[in-house]
Amino acid sequence: MLELTESSMDHNLEDNQVRILFRDSPIVSPVCIVEADANVVILVVTVTSVNRFVFTHPNKLFTEDQKSMKNTKQPSIFQQALIKPLMNFSSFSLFEHAINIPVPTTAASHIMPYHTGYIFALSYESGGVTICKITKDDTLCLYDLRQANIFARLLSYTPSILRYGSTSSPDAVVGISFFTAKLQHNKKNLFLVTLSMNGHLRLYICNNLHTIDSWTILVDILVDKRFAMAGHTDSTMVLRKCHENKNEYPKFVVFVPSEGFKIFQCLRDETGHALTKLVLNETNSINFKEKSVMDFCVTSEFLFTLVNNPDEETDWEVKSYDLNEQLHPGFNLALLEPPPQHDVYNSTSTEPKEFYSNLIFNKSSFSVSTIYSALSMLRNSDSFSKAECDWELTKFYALRVIESEIRSITAESDEPVGDDDVYELNLKYWGEFYTSCVEYHIGTVKPLGIFYETNSKVVCIVKKSRISFLRPTDFLETALYFPHFIPVPDSEEAASHTTTLLKYLEIMDNIESTLDEPHKYKIEKRIRGNKQNSMEIWDELANLIIEADPHSEVLERRHFVGMLTNKLRGLGVHGTVIMKNVIQILSTWDSENEVQVAHTSMDTTSSDDTERGSVSQFFMGSRLGANVTYRILMQLLSHRYMIGRNTLILQAIVSKFASERGDQEGVHILTSFNDQRTAQLTLLRCFSLLDLCDRPGEFVHDNWSENGLKVANLINCRALDQLVIGKIPEFWPIKLVELFCNSVTGGLAIRSRVNHLKPSMVLDYADAAGRALWCNEDSPEHPFEDFLIGACQYNTLAFYATTLQQYRQMDTERSVLRIFYSGVSDFFLRSPQAALSRLISIPHQNLRDAPYFCTKILGIQDQSQYLPNIFFEKIVNLFQIFGYTYGVQRLAEEALGICRDDRWVRIMSVLGFKSALTLRDYESAFQFILCMQKQSIGPSGQLLLGKERESSIRTFVTKVLENRDIDVLVGLKTEAFSDTIRDEIEKVLHAQAKLSDPLAEDSVYQMVYFYHLCRRNFEKAAMIMLERVTQVGIKGKGRGALEIQRDAYLDILSCISLTNEDTAKKIQIGSGDNSNVDDWLIVLQNTKISVTPESMPVEDHFGIMERVKSYEKIRRECELCISLLLLQDEQEVDPVKYFHERERAEACVSNLVSIHHYDQAIKVAQMWEISYLPVISTFTKTCVNLVYNIKPASGDPADYVRHLELSELPNSNASVPDLAFLLLKKYISTLEKPKESKLHQEATTVLLQHSINLPRWLLESYKKRDVNQLILCFMRYGDWEEAADLSLEVLDVALGRRDSKEFDPSVQVVTPFLHLPIIPYNTIEDLANQMNQYTKSQPKLVDVIQTLRERCDDFVLRVLETRQERRLMFTA
Repeated sequence: MLELTESSMDHNLEDNQVRILFRDSPIVSPVCIVEADANVVILVVTVTSVNRFVFTHPNKLFTEDQKSMKNTKQPSIFQQALIKPLMNFSSFSLFEHAINIPVPTTAASHIMPYHTGYIFALSYESGGVTICKITKDDTLCLYDLRQANIFARLLSYTPSILRYGSTSSPDAVVGISFFTAKLQHNKKNLFLVTLSMNGHLRLYICNNLHTIDSWTILVDILVDKRFAMAGHTDSTMVLRKCHENKNEYPKFVVFVPSEGFKIFQCLRDETGHALTKLVLNETNSINFKEKSVMDFCVTSEFLFTLVNNPDEETDWEVKSYDLNEQLHPGFNLALLEPPPQHDVYNSTSTEPKEFYSNLIFNKSSFSVSTIYSALSMLRNSDSFSKAECDWELTKFYALRVIESEIRSITAESDEPVGDDDVYELNLKYWGEFYTSCVEYHIGTVKPLGIFYETNSKVVCIVKKSRISFLRPTDFLETALYFPHFIPVPDSEEAASHTTTLLKYLEIMDNIESTLDEPHKYKIEKRIRGNKQNSMEIWDELANLIIEADPHSEVLERRHFVGMLTNKLRGLGVHGTVIMKNVIQILSTWDSENEVQVAHTSMDTTSSDDTERGSVSQFFMGSRLGANVTYRILMQLLSHRYMIGRNTLILQAIVSKFASERGDQEGVHILTSFNDQRTAQLTLLRCFSLLDLCDRPGEFVHDNWSENGLKVANLINCRALDQLVIGKIPEFWPIKLVELFCNSVTGGLAIRSRVNHLKPSMVLDYADAAGRALWCNEDSPEHPFEDFLIGACQYNTLAFYATTLQQYRQMDTERSVLRIFYSGVSDFFLRSPQAALSRLISIPHQNLRDAPYFCTKILGIQDQSQYLPNIFFEKIVNLFQIFGYTYGVQRLAEEALGICRDDRWVRIMSVLGFKSALTLRDYESAFQFILCMQKQSIGPSGQLLLGKERESSIRTFVTKVLENRDIDVLVGLKTEAFSDTIRDEIEKVLHAQAKLSDPLAEDSVYQMVYFYHLCRRNFEKAAMIMLERVTQVGIKGKGRGALEIQRDAYLDILSCISLTNEDTAKKIQIGSGDNSNVDDWLIVLQNTKISVTPESMPVEDHFGIMERVKSYEKIRRECELCISLLLLQDEQEVDPVKYFHERERAEACVSNLVSIHHYDQAIKVAQMWEISYLPVISTFTKTCVNLVYNIKPASGDPADYVRHLELSELPNSNASVPDLAFLLLKKYISTLEKPKESKLHQEATTVLLQHSINLPRWLLESYKKRDVNQLILCFMRYGDWEEAADLSLEVLDVALGRRDSKEFDPSVQVVTPFLHLPIIPYNTIEDLANQMNQYTKSQPKLVDVIQTLRERCDDFVLRVLETRQERRLMFTA
C-alpha cells in the first residue's frame, strides 16, 4: 500500500490523503514525485509493475481569485483521484506469469526530456538493470542496461528478464538515479547513474530517447579504493542525488558504511574533442564512522544525516555538515526539541488535573490517537462514547474517564476518603495517564527518513505520525551554539569585537547550565508577580551562585566563580561595550544591528536565495505554516529571553563580586544603574512578548463580534478575515500568533519586514513575524495592535496594554496607547464605567506628542488645532457603539470645558443633551440646551432661537411628556431661562397636547394642565382642559371618555375659581390664530411623533369656531356629563359633542326621569332651561303608583325615592307614599314660576286622571295660582261636586261671604269702588250646564246645580247692584 499526504505551508488543504493499494506486489522505493508546469506526476515501481499517476496542477484548476481566498480550504490534488479527466493513471505489468519472479533491489523513475514519456529503472541481485519507458500514447518499452556492454550484447537474443536468476552478482546495483542535462546544442539528454555492490559508480547516457534501446557508459569509477580488492562488496551503500540547481550538473553522494560519504560532481569533459561527454569527479570525502545512519539528504550547501542509537530506539539525532566549510570541517549536532519528559515537576503547585491537562491537551505534544491509546489502560475507558474528530470532545472524554476511575476507587474503599486522599488519587492517575501518553508518543515520533524541502528551505524529518521541520539558526543562535560558524573579519578591530561577542555569549551559556529549573521558575514567578521591582531576584541568584557549596553535586557550581572570573577577564576592554550592544540587539530586534555587532557583512544565502524576490501573499499562509512560524518564533524569543535573563544575573554577580571581594583585576566589564535598568526593561519586554506569543487565541463571544467590528472600523483597524465565533472549530485550540500570521493584517506586516539576509525563507518569515510583534519606539506602525482589535482579542489586548509600561522611555505616545487599549478592553471585559475612568484620564492636552495615536486612532494627518475636540469626538463615538450613554454625557461635559469653537460646542452640546435625555437626567439636559447657540436672525431680521436650541427644546419637552416627567418642567428654575424659552416650551406643550390622545389616562393634556397649574397660570390651565373637552367629544366614545370629559370640566371650574372675577367670566378656548399652531404641528411631525388625521387640532366644521364660553355654560356642560354618567347602567353613553349639547341635555332629562333620578333631572333642566313638565308628570305618576301600591321592577317601593334628597323634608321618616307627595310638594313649590301654574296643572291632571283626590296642599296652592284652571281640571275628569264646591267658594268670595286670600288675585269681592273682578263665571256657567247632562245618572247633582244657579243669580244681582251704585257714585 502506498499512502500519500499532501501538506502545504501556504494553503489549507482538504481531502489531502489517499491510499493506493497494489495487491500482491510490494512497492520498490523510492517513489518519484515530479512537479511540472501543468501536472504533478507520481511514478511508482512495484515488484511486478510500473505505474504512473498524473494529476492536474492546482494552478490550472483554480483562478487567482479562488487562490487568494485566505484561510479557506482548497482541495488537494488527491481529490482528483476519483475524477478521471483530472487524473490520468496507467499501470503496466512486467511479467506475464507470476512464476519465479525476481525481486528488484532498488528502482528509480523520472520524466523523459521534453516530457516525451516516463522512464523507470529496476535493478536485480543478478546484476541486471531493466529500463522501462511509458510513452505518451501509453505503450511500454523495455531495455536491458547490460546490453550497453559489447560482450553482453551477444546474449541479446535471450529475453533479459528470463536470464535473471536468484544468484547474487557482485555487479548488482544497490543505487540508481536518473537526471537530465544539456550538452551539445542545448539539447537535453537523459542520464543514468548506478552504484554497484562492488563499488563501481557508472554514468550512462541514452542515445535514443524514443526507443531507449541504446545506452553508452560514459564513466565507470570506484567509489573507494578498498573495492579494488578482488571480491570486496558492500550491499549497504546508499546513493543520493543532490537537489539540482538550474543550469548546474548534479552532485551525487555515496554513503559507505564505516567510512563516510563520498561526494561526486558531474561535470562536462572539457578535454579533447569529447564535448558531449560528462565525467564524475570526487570533490569531497567526509569521514563518518557511525554505522547507525538511518537516512541522509544533501543540498548544495549541507549534508544532513539522521542517526539512530542501536542500543536505544528512542535515541536519535540529526547531524549536519557544511560542504563549503574549509577551516573547521566536521559534523554539527542539530538542536532538536526534546521529547516530553516522563517525570515532570509541578512547580506551580496547581491541582494535578489542571497541571497535567495543560501538558497533555495543548494540541502540540500529543495527537488524539495517542491520547485514546493512553486512556485504554483505564478500565472505564469503554463506558463513554469517543469523538476522535473533535479535540474539545476528546479532552472532555479523557476528563470523564479519569474522574470515573477515581470515583470507582473511592466507592470501593472501606475507609473514609478525605481531601488529601482524593488529591493523591488525582496525582496518581493523572500522572500515569501523562506517562502513558509520553510512551505512546515516543513510539509515534520514531524517525523514518529525512529530506530537504526546496521551497521553504527546511529539512523535514518524516516520523510515524507526523513531519518535523529542521530550520537554520539565526545570528544569535549561531553565535551561541555554533560559534565556529561565525566568520572572523579581516579587520583587527572587527575581529576583536566578534571574538568578544562570542566569549560573552559563551558566558551566557555557562550561566544557563548553572541554573536549575526551580531557579528559572522562581525568576518567572517574580517577573510575573512584580515586574517593576524584580531587581532583588538577581541579587539573590548572585548570592546563591557565588556562595555555592564546594561539595555541590552540580559540578558547574563548584568551580563557577573561578571559571567566570577567567572568562570575564577574557572579554578584555570591550566587555562593557559588547554587553550594551547585546542588550541593544535584544531591545530593538533589528537584524542590521546583529551584523554591526559582528562587524562583518555575513552572507549566508545561497545563489537561489539572493534572486528569490519577495514572498508571495500565500507564503506560510496555511495553519501549518502559521504553526511552524509560531514554533520558530517561540524558539527565537526563548533564546533572547535567556540571554537577557543571564545578562542581568551576570550584572548582579559582577556588582556583588566587586563590592565584596574587591578583586576585579583584569575584569573590565562595568555595570551602572542605567545599564541594569535597561537590561531589566529589555528582559521584561522579551518575557512579555514570549508570554504573549504563547497565549491561546480566544473565542469571540456573540455579543463581542458586532461591537468589535464597529470598534475596529472606528479606529481604522482591519477586521480579521474569519472571527472564531460560536462552535469550536476542528483546528482549535490555536495560538494567538498563528491567528496573527493567518490574518490579512499580520500577513501584510510580516511580508513587508522580510529580510533576505536570512539563510532560510521560513526563518526569515518567523523573524519578520517577531519584528511585527515587537513594537519599537520609533516604529511607524503597530500591526499587532491592529490585529488584536480587529480579531476581538480583548483579553490579550488588556495584557498587551500592560506591556507598554516596560519600554525604556514611557513617553506620551506609549502612555496614551496604553490607556486607550486598556479602556477598549474594559468595554468588553470589565465595565464601561472602568473604560470611562481610563479614557477620560488620557492627557488630551499633550496629544501632539503622540503622532501615531493621532494618525491611526484619531485619523488626523496634521497637528490640527482642534486636536482635543477630535479626540473627544472619537471617544464619544466609541461609547456610542456600546450604548453607554452616561459615558457620552460625561465626555461631553469634559469637552465643553475645553472647546471654544462654536462648531464643537454645538456638536458636544447636542451629544451631551441627547445622552442626558436618554438617562432622564433632565437637569443636565437642560444645561446642555443653555450651552447651545442662543439666537439666530430670522428672514425678517427678527431674533429667533438658535436651530439647535429650538430643536433641543422640542425634543426635551417631548421626552419629558413621553416619560410622564412633567414635574421636571415644573421644577426648572424660572430664572435659568428667558421668556423666549418659556414661550417656546409652552408652545411645544400645547402642540403636543393637540397631537396626543385626549382619552389617555395620563394624557399630555393632564400634564400640561399640571404644568400651568403649578406655574399659577390658571387661565392657560383652564384653556388646555377645555380643549381636551372638545377633543374628547369628537374622538371619544363610552363611559371612560365621558368620565374624562367630566373630570376636565371639573378641572376647568377649579381653575376658574382661582382666577379673578374678570377672568372667571370668560375663558378663551385657544390662543387666537390657529396658523401658528399648525406650523408647530408640522415641526413635531418631523420629530417622528405619530400623527393621524384624527390627531390633528380640532377645526370648526360648521363655520367659525366659538371662542368664548361663559362660566355658567361650562357649569351646565359639566353637570350634563355628571348626569349622563348616571345613565351608564341603563344605556350606552358617549361624551358630549360640541354643537349637540342641548339635544343631549333634553334626552338626558328624559332618561334621568325614567330611572327616578328626579333631583338630577330637575338640576339639568334648570341649567339648560328645559321645561320641568316631563319631570313633574313622571314623578306624579310615581306618586300614583305608590298610592295604588304599584311597585317598581326591583319590588321595593323605596327605589322610587332612593336617589332623591330627603334630608330637607319636614318628615323624612314618613312612609314612601307620604315622602313622595312631600317631594312633589317641594318640586312644585320651588320650581313653579310666579304667575304660572303649569306644574300644578300637570300634577293635578295626573292625579285626577288616576282618580286620586288632590292633596290639600296642592289644592290650596293651585287655587292661589289659577282657580279657573283648577275648576276646568275637575270638569275634565268629571269631578262635578269638587268643581261645584270650588265654584261656590269663588262666588262666595265675589259676594263678600268668604275671604279672597285663598284664591288667586283675580278672585275678589264685588264692590263699587273696584273694577269688576274677573271670576271664572263663564266656566261656572259651563259647569252648571254640563252637570245638568248627568242629572239622570247622578240625581244628587240636581240640588248642586240648583244651588250653583242660585249662587250665580246672586252674583249677577250683586254685579248689577254694584254697577248701579257705581253709576250713582260717579254721577254725584
